[in-house]
Amino acid sequence: MEEDNDFGSLFVGDLTPNETEENLKKIFGNFGEVSEVKIKRDPQTHNSLGYGFVTMKNHKDALNAKEKLHGEELNGRKIRIGWAEQHTNLFIGDLDSSVTDEQLRKIFSKFGPIYEHETFVKNGKYGFVRFKHAAHAKKAKNEMNGQKLGSRPIRIGWGSGNIKRNTVHFEFDPRQANKLTAEKLKEKFAAFGQVITIQLPQRGNTPRGFGFVHYSESSEGEESAAQAIQKLDRTTIEGVEVRCHFGKKVKNQSTTSPNVSPQLNYSNYLQYYPKIQNPSHFQWNMQPNMPNSSNFTTQMMPQNIENPQMPNFSQNLHHHQPLDPRNSPRNQN
Repeated sequence: MEEDNDFGSLFVGDLTPNETEENLKKIFGNFGEVSEVKIKRDPQTHNSLGYGFVTMKNHKDALNAKEKLHGEELNGRKIRIGWAEQHTNLFIGDLDSSVTDEQLRKIFSKFGPIYEHETFVKNGKYGFVRFKHAAHAKKAKNEMNGQKLGSRPIRIGWGSGNIKRNTVHFEFDPRQANKLTAEKLKEKFAAFGQVITIQLPQRGNTPRGFGFVHYSESSEGEESAAQAIQKLDRTTIEGVEVRCHFGKKVKNQSTTSPNVSPQLNYSNYLQYYPKIQNPSHFQWNMQPNMPNSSNFTTQMMPQNIENPQMPNFSQNLHHHQPLDPRNSPRNQN
Protein backbone atom coordinates (compact mmCIF):
# COMPACT_ATOMS: atom_id res chain seq x y z
CA MET A 1 0.00 0.00 0.00
CA GLU A 2 1.18 3.50 -0.75
CA GLU A 3 0.52 4.59 2.83
CA ASP A 4 3.22 2.17 3.95
CA ASN A 5 5.85 3.85 1.80
CA ASP A 6 8.24 5.67 4.13
CA PHE A 7 10.11 7.42 1.36
CA GLY A 8 9.41 10.65 -0.47
CA SER A 9 11.18 9.70 -3.69
CA LEU A 10 9.13 9.74 -6.89
CA PHE A 11 9.80 8.42 -10.38
CA VAL A 12 8.72 10.88 -13.09
CA GLY A 13 8.45 9.45 -16.61
CA ASP A 14 7.54 10.55 -20.15
CA LEU A 15 9.35 13.86 -19.80
CA THR A 16 9.95 16.00 -22.89
CA PRO A 17 13.57 16.25 -24.10
CA ASN A 18 13.84 19.90 -23.04
CA GLU A 19 12.54 19.44 -19.49
CA THR A 20 14.77 20.87 -16.75
CA GLU A 21 15.45 20.14 -13.09
CA GLU A 22 14.61 23.74 -12.25
CA ASN A 23 11.12 23.49 -13.75
CA LEU A 24 10.38 20.17 -12.04
CA LYS A 25 11.51 21.58 -8.71
CA LYS A 26 9.19 24.55 -9.17
CA ILE A 27 6.21 22.35 -10.07
CA PHE A 28 6.68 19.83 -7.26
CA GLY A 29 7.53 22.66 -4.87
CA ASN A 30 3.86 23.64 -4.99
CA PHE A 31 3.16 20.55 -2.88
CA GLY A 32 5.97 20.85 -0.33
CA GLU A 33 9.72 21.15 0.14
CA VAL A 34 11.77 19.43 -2.57
CA SER A 35 15.16 18.11 -1.47
CA GLU A 36 16.47 16.82 -4.81
CA VAL A 37 15.57 16.66 -8.51
CA LYS A 38 17.51 14.57 -11.01
CA ILE A 39 16.74 14.11 -14.70
CA LYS A 40 18.63 11.14 -16.10
CA ARG A 41 20.80 11.94 -19.11
CA ASP A 42 22.90 10.11 -21.66
CA PRO A 43 26.47 10.18 -20.30
CA GLN A 44 27.89 10.91 -23.76
CA THR A 45 25.43 13.40 -25.29
CA HIS A 46 23.92 14.69 -22.02
CA ASN A 47 20.49 14.51 -23.67
CA SER A 48 17.54 13.71 -21.42
CA LEU A 49 16.53 10.05 -21.27
CA GLY A 50 12.93 11.07 -20.68
CA TYR A 51 12.66 10.27 -16.99
CA GLY A 52 13.93 11.44 -13.64
CA PHE A 53 13.45 11.41 -9.88
CA VAL A 54 12.05 13.96 -7.46
CA THR A 55 12.68 13.57 -3.74
CA MET A 56 10.49 15.46 -1.29
CA LYS A 57 11.31 15.82 2.38
CA ASN A 58 7.81 14.90 3.52
CA HIS A 59 6.15 11.66 2.45
CA LYS A 60 2.64 13.11 2.62
CA ASP A 61 3.69 15.94 0.31
CA ALA A 62 5.15 13.40 -2.12
CA LEU A 63 1.94 11.36 -2.01
CA ASN A 64 -0.13 14.48 -2.67
CA ALA A 65 2.09 15.48 -5.61
CA LYS A 66 1.90 11.97 -7.03
CA GLU A 67 -1.89 11.88 -6.88
CA LYS A 68 -2.36 15.38 -8.31
CA LEU A 69 0.31 15.37 -11.04
CA HIS A 70 0.14 11.82 -12.42
CA GLY A 71 -1.30 12.01 -15.94
CA GLU A 72 -1.13 15.80 -16.08
CA GLU A 73 0.34 17.47 -19.16
CA LEU A 74 3.79 18.99 -18.89
CA ASN A 75 5.02 20.78 -22.02
CA GLY A 76 2.35 19.03 -24.07
CA ARG A 77 3.03 15.50 -22.80
CA LYS A 78 1.27 13.54 -20.07
CA ILE A 79 3.76 12.55 -17.38
CA ARG A 80 3.79 9.33 -15.38
CA ILE A 81 4.54 9.44 -11.66
CA GLY A 82 5.14 6.52 -9.33
CA TRP A 83 7.13 5.66 -6.26
CA ALA A 84 10.83 5.24 -6.96
CA GLU A 85 11.48 1.63 -6.07
CA GLN A 86 14.11 0.90 -3.45
CA HIS A 87 16.80 -1.76 -3.96
CA THR A 88 16.94 -1.63 -7.73
CA ASN A 89 20.65 -0.77 -7.99
CA LEU A 90 23.35 -3.44 -7.64
CA PHE A 91 27.03 -2.88 -6.94
CA ILE A 92 29.19 -5.45 -8.79
CA GLY A 93 32.58 -5.87 -7.15
CA ASP A 94 35.75 -7.77 -8.04
CA LEU A 95 35.07 -7.58 -11.77
CA ASP A 96 37.48 -9.14 -14.23
CA SER A 97 39.14 -6.33 -16.17
CA SER A 98 37.96 -7.89 -19.45
CA VAL A 99 34.25 -7.41 -18.66
CA THR A 100 32.66 -4.64 -20.75
CA ASP A 101 29.54 -2.50 -20.34
CA GLU A 102 27.74 -4.50 -23.02
CA GLN A 103 28.59 -7.84 -21.41
CA LEU A 104 27.32 -6.62 -18.05
CA ARG A 105 24.07 -5.41 -19.60
CA LYS A 106 23.55 -8.62 -21.57
CA ILE A 107 24.12 -10.87 -18.56
CA PHE A 108 21.93 -9.00 -16.08
CA SER A 109 19.12 -8.07 -18.48
CA LYS A 110 18.21 -11.78 -18.48
CA PHE A 111 16.70 -11.21 -15.03
CA GLY A 112 14.49 -8.31 -16.09
CA PRO A 113 14.50 -4.89 -17.77
CA ILE A 114 17.39 -2.61 -16.82
CA TYR A 115 18.27 1.03 -17.33
CA GLU A 116 21.09 0.59 -19.83
CA HIS A 117 22.68 3.99 -19.27
CA GLU A 118 22.91 3.25 -15.54
CA THR A 119 24.47 -0.17 -16.08
CA PHE A 120 28.19 0.12 -16.67
CA VAL A 121 31.72 -0.85 -15.65
CA LYS A 122 34.01 1.61 -13.88
CA ASN A 123 37.77 1.51 -14.38
CA GLY A 124 37.68 -2.21 -15.17
CA LYS A 125 37.31 -2.95 -11.45
CA TYR A 126 33.65 -2.69 -10.48
CA GLY A 127 30.30 -1.77 -11.94
CA PHE A 128 26.65 -0.94 -11.35
CA VAL A 129 23.45 -2.49 -12.66
CA ARG A 130 20.14 -0.69 -12.22
CA PHE A 131 16.94 -2.66 -12.72
CA LYS A 132 13.54 -1.14 -13.32
CA HIS A 133 11.97 -3.36 -10.67
CA ALA A 134 13.24 -4.40 -7.24
CA ALA A 135 12.11 -8.03 -7.61
CA HIS A 136 14.36 -8.51 -10.64
CA ALA A 137 17.30 -6.91 -8.85
CA LYS A 138 16.84 -9.21 -5.86
CA LYS A 139 16.71 -12.30 -8.09
CA ALA A 140 19.86 -11.24 -9.95
CA LYS A 141 21.68 -10.54 -6.69
CA ASN A 142 20.76 -13.93 -5.22
CA GLU A 143 21.66 -15.92 -8.33
CA MET A 144 24.74 -14.06 -9.57
CA ASN A 145 26.62 -13.38 -6.34
CA GLY A 146 29.79 -15.50 -6.41
CA GLN A 147 29.37 -16.50 -10.07
CA LYS A 148 32.28 -16.07 -12.45
CA LEU A 149 32.37 -13.30 -15.02
CA GLY A 150 35.50 -13.78 -17.06
CA SER A 151 38.03 -15.49 -14.82
CA ARG A 152 36.87 -14.17 -11.44
CA PRO A 153 33.84 -14.64 -9.18
CA ILE A 154 31.91 -11.42 -8.69
CA ARG A 155 30.59 -10.12 -5.39
CA ILE A 156 27.27 -8.30 -5.41
CA GLY A 157 25.86 -5.88 -2.88
CA TRP A 158 23.10 -3.34 -2.93
CA GLY A 159 24.18 -0.19 -4.66
CA SER A 160 22.91 3.23 -3.74
CA GLY A 161 21.22 6.04 -5.56
CA ASN A 162 23.24 8.37 -3.35
CA ILE A 163 26.62 7.77 -4.95
CA LYS A 164 28.48 11.04 -5.41
CA ARG A 165 30.21 10.64 -8.76
CA ASN A 166 31.88 14.01 -8.37
CA THR A 167 33.42 12.99 -5.02
CA VAL A 168 36.53 10.90 -4.38
CA HIS A 169 36.74 8.97 -1.12
CA PHE A 170 40.42 8.34 -0.38
CA GLU A 171 42.15 6.34 2.36
CA PHE A 172 45.66 5.99 3.70
CA ASP A 173 47.57 4.40 6.56
CA PRO A 174 46.64 6.49 9.64
CA ARG A 175 50.10 5.82 11.07
CA GLN A 176 51.48 8.03 8.28
CA ALA A 177 48.78 10.66 8.67
CA ASN A 178 51.17 13.47 9.59
CA LYS A 179 52.69 13.32 6.10
CA LEU A 180 49.48 14.36 4.36
CA THR A 181 47.84 17.76 4.52
CA ALA A 182 44.73 19.15 2.84
CA GLU A 183 46.94 21.52 0.86
CA LYS A 184 49.14 18.72 -0.52
CA LEU A 185 46.11 16.60 -1.37
CA LYS A 186 44.37 19.46 -3.13
CA GLU A 187 47.46 20.12 -5.22
CA LYS A 188 47.53 16.48 -6.33
CA PHE A 189 43.82 16.13 -7.09
CA ALA A 190 43.62 19.52 -8.82
CA ALA A 191 45.57 18.01 -11.72
CA PHE A 192 42.28 16.40 -12.83
CA GLY A 193 39.93 19.36 -12.44
CA GLN A 194 38.81 22.17 -10.18
CA VAL A 195 38.66 21.00 -6.57
CA ILE A 196 35.81 22.63 -4.67
CA THR A 197 36.86 21.40 -1.24
CA ILE A 198 38.99 18.81 0.54
CA GLN A 199 37.67 17.12 3.67
CA LEU A 200 40.21 15.49 5.99
CA PRO A 201 38.41 14.21 9.13
CA GLN A 202 40.44 14.25 12.33
CA ARG A 203 40.35 12.63 15.72
CA GLY A 204 41.75 15.34 17.92
CA ASN A 205 44.62 16.79 15.91
CA THR A 206 45.35 13.56 14.02
CA PRO A 207 43.83 12.69 10.60
CA ARG A 208 41.73 9.52 10.77
CA GLY A 209 43.16 7.91 7.64
CA PHE A 210 40.50 8.85 5.12
CA GLY A 211 38.97 11.90 3.48
CA PHE A 212 36.99 13.27 0.57
CA VAL A 213 37.74 15.39 -2.49
CA HIS A 214 34.78 17.25 -3.98
CA TYR A 215 34.81 18.39 -7.59
CA SER A 216 32.08 20.54 -9.15
CA GLU A 217 28.48 19.26 -9.34
CA SER A 218 28.61 18.78 -13.11
CA SER A 219 29.51 16.27 -15.79
CA GLU A 220 33.00 17.80 -15.82
CA GLY A 221 33.26 17.25 -12.08
CA GLU A 222 32.19 13.63 -12.45
CA GLU A 223 34.79 13.09 -15.15
CA SER A 224 37.44 14.71 -12.95
CA ALA A 225 36.60 12.36 -10.08
CA ALA A 226 36.66 9.32 -12.38
CA GLN A 227 40.07 10.27 -13.78
CA ALA A 228 41.46 10.96 -10.32
CA ILE A 229 40.33 7.55 -9.10
CA GLN A 230 41.77 5.80 -12.13
CA LYS A 231 45.13 7.59 -11.93
CA LEU A 232 45.67 7.91 -8.17
CA ASP A 233 44.25 4.67 -6.75
CA ARG A 234 47.10 2.60 -5.24
CA THR A 235 49.64 5.36 -5.86
CA THR A 236 51.64 7.34 -3.32
CA ILE A 237 51.21 10.98 -2.31
CA GLU A 238 54.08 12.41 -0.27
CA GLY A 239 55.27 8.82 0.22
CA VAL A 240 51.89 7.62 1.54
CA GLU A 241 49.89 5.02 -0.40
CA VAL A 242 46.29 6.04 -1.03
CA ARG A 243 43.21 4.12 -2.11
CA CYS A 244 40.54 6.00 -4.07
CA HIS A 245 36.85 5.29 -4.67
CA PHE A 246 33.67 7.19 -5.41
CA GLY A 247 32.09 8.88 -2.44
CA LYS A 248 28.55 8.65 -1.18
CA LYS A 249 26.11 11.32 -0.06
CA VAL A 250 25.62 11.92 3.63
CA LYS A 251 23.09 14.09 5.37
CA ASN A 252 24.20 17.53 6.49
CA GLN A 253 27.37 17.28 4.44
CA SER A 254 29.51 20.40 4.75
CA THR A 255 31.20 21.82 1.67
CA THR A 256 32.64 24.96 3.17
CA SER A 257 35.48 23.76 5.33
CA PRO A 258 38.52 21.64 4.48
CA ASN A 259 38.01 19.79 7.75
CA VAL A 260 34.79 17.97 8.48
CA SER A 261 32.76 18.83 11.54
CA PRO A 262 32.58 15.92 14.00
CA GLN A 263 28.80 15.56 13.88
CA LEU A 264 28.84 14.25 10.30
CA ASN A 265 28.02 10.57 9.93
CA TYR A 266 30.97 9.18 8.00
CA SER A 267 29.82 5.59 8.41
CA ASN A 268 27.30 6.29 5.63
CA TYR A 269 30.21 6.55 3.23
CA LEU A 270 31.31 3.02 4.11
CA GLN A 271 28.41 1.15 2.58
CA TYR A 272 30.72 -0.62 0.19
CA TYR A 273 33.87 1.42 0.33
CA PRO A 274 37.08 0.15 1.90
CA LYS A 275 38.02 0.65 5.54
CA ILE A 276 41.65 -0.03 6.45
CA GLN A 277 41.64 -1.99 9.68
CA ASN A 278 45.08 -3.56 9.40
CA PRO A 279 47.33 -1.11 7.53
CA SER A 280 50.13 -3.67 7.20
CA HIS A 281 48.23 -5.54 4.47
CA PHE A 282 45.14 -5.16 2.32
CA GLN A 283 42.48 -7.71 1.47
CA TRP A 284 38.86 -7.79 0.43
CA ASN A 285 36.27 -8.45 3.09
CA MET A 286 32.55 -8.49 2.48
CA GLN A 287 30.12 -8.40 5.34
CA PRO A 288 26.39 -9.22 5.21
CA ASN A 289 23.67 -6.89 6.38
CA MET A 290 24.18 -5.70 9.93
CA PRO A 291 21.14 -5.56 12.24
CA ASN A 292 19.20 -2.33 12.68
CA SER A 293 21.09 -0.55 9.94
CA SER A 294 20.31 0.66 6.44
CA ASN A 295 23.77 2.15 6.00
CA PHE A 296 25.91 -0.97 6.30
CA THR A 297 24.74 -3.30 3.54
CA THR A 298 28.07 -4.40 2.17
CA GLN A 299 31.55 -3.59 3.37
CA MET A 300 34.72 -4.20 1.44
CA MET A 301 38.39 -3.92 2.17
CA PRO A 302 40.96 -2.98 -0.47
CA GLN A 303 42.42 -5.79 -2.53
CA ASN A 304 45.66 -7.42 -1.57
CA ILE A 305 48.30 -5.71 -3.68
CA GLU A 306 50.15 -8.95 -4.46
CA ASN A 307 47.08 -11.16 -4.82
CA PRO A 308 44.03 -9.48 -6.33
CA GLN A 309 41.79 -12.52 -5.85
CA MET A 310 39.13 -12.32 -3.17
CA PRO A 311 39.55 -14.70 -0.24
CA ASN A 312 36.82 -17.17 0.62
CA PHE A 313 33.69 -15.27 1.60
CA SER A 314 32.54 -17.53 4.41
CA GLN A 315 36.01 -17.70 5.94
CA ASN A 316 36.28 -13.93 5.98
CA LEU A 317 33.13 -13.59 8.00
CA HIS A 318 34.86 -15.33 10.89
CA HIS A 319 38.31 -13.81 10.62
CA HIS A 320 37.86 -10.16 9.81
CA GLN A 321 38.81 -7.59 12.40
CA PRO A 322 35.81 -6.11 14.28
CA LEU A 323 34.45 -2.74 13.32
CA ASP A 324 35.32 0.24 15.45
CA PRO A 325 32.37 0.40 17.90
CA ARG A 326 32.19 4.14 17.38
CA ASN A 327 31.18 3.42 13.78
CA SER A 328 28.61 0.81 14.75
CA PRO A 329 25.12 1.41 13.34
CA ARG A 330 23.79 1.14 16.90
CA ASN A 331 25.74 4.27 17.77
CA GLN A 332 24.62 6.32 14.79
CA ASN A 333 21.43 7.65 16.36
